[in-house]
Amino acid sequence: MTAELFAVWWCVAVEVAVAALLAVMVRSDLRSRRIPNGAVLGLALSWAALHLGLLLAGIPAEGLLVTAQAQGIPGWALGFFRPASVGQGLLAAVVAGAVLMGAGLLYERISGKTGMGAGDVKLIAALGLFAGPSRLMVAVMVACAVALATSLVTRSRTFPFAPALAIGFVCVMSIEL
Repeated sequence: MTAELFAVWWCVAVEVAVAALLAVMVRSDLRSRRIPNGAVLGLALSWAALHLGLLLAGIPAEGLLVTAQAQGIPGWALGFFRPASVGQGLLAAVVAGAVLMGAGLLYERISGKTGMGAGDVKLIAALGLFAGPSRLMVAVMVACAVALATSLVTRSRTFPFAPALAIGFVCVMSIEL
């Protein structure tokens, strides 16, 4: 097996793991309004495994789709996987985590109510590892639109946010930005 082919199938395996972890988090958030820390850690470890595999194959994350197509593998085989570089992923995770945690604490201090839970903040930071800053911003905007629609349909002011985040993430990672 060539390094390029290894990299492509390694990414497909990581993609399956990410999809399974997202499903676990969505299910948990829908049932108990809690996002398991272990699943968020699993996302971060999947990101590390992805980049380790790409490093071993000598392929940058940005060149993954081109590498797949050069190997005769159609782009759809990578599904929603067009990962950001290590630097961009770390930047998105740190900035998103810090900004959202700060905004949540400020909201709680001003209103006396809890807004977004810490699990949502950690999930957004973990998704930022894969998405990078620009895609993460779009994914969060899509998630907010889904959450707003959910709020209007259910006439509820509180609801689990992980399902909306998962939808936003998959939508944004499925298109070329």
